[in-house]
Amino acid sequence: MTFNVFEMGTEESVQRAFDVLRDGGVVIEAIHELPWSKCCATVIDRYGVCWWISI
Repeated sequence: MTFNVFEMGTEESVQRAFDVLRDGGVVIEAIHELPWSKCCATVIDRYGVCWWISI
C-alpha cells in the first residue's frame, strides 16, 4: 500500500481534501486534533492510496 503525507495550510484545505479523498474511499480516521496537529485525517482513496492530511 502506498502512504502519502499531505500538509495543508488551513483547516478549510484539510476539509476540502478530506471530502475529495473520501468520495469512493474509506475513512480510517475522520478529521481530528492531535498534540502535534490541530487538524488531521487519514483516508484511503478509491484507488487504494492511503493519505494522511494535516495542517
